[in-house]
Amino acid sequence: MKKKVLFIDDDPTILLISKLMLEDLGYDVLTAEGGLIGIEILKKSNNIDLILLDLMMPDIYGIDVLKWIKKDQKFKHIPVILQTGVQISNDIMDTAREFSNVHVLLKPYDKEDLKDLLKEL
Repeated sequence: MKKKVLFIDDDPTILLISKLMLEDLGYDVLTAEGGLIGIEILKKSNNIDLILLDLMMPDIYGIDVLKWIKKDQKFKHIPVILQTGVQISNDIMDTAREFSNVHVLLKPYDKEDLKDLLKEL
């Protein structure tokens, strides 16, 4: 059975490219264009194995989505990969370290970068 990934990003092009990369690596992928939609999809899904989460989104900051995920007993066990194209501040890294199973992937990345990180998980 394929592992299911929820990919949350506000950029439809990144969603499409990353969805294709993940599917090529053998994952079943759900996409959410924005953090609020991502939260709604997560609430309705019982079998998400991994979440890729953009930090900079106009509707809700990715760290706020991360906090919501990790504080909910139903979802806190799910590994989260934070992805961003901007320099990660110490505050962001400190917040990420507060929770278990949180990793960071810097954009732009390619299929091999993603594959290597997924192997670690």
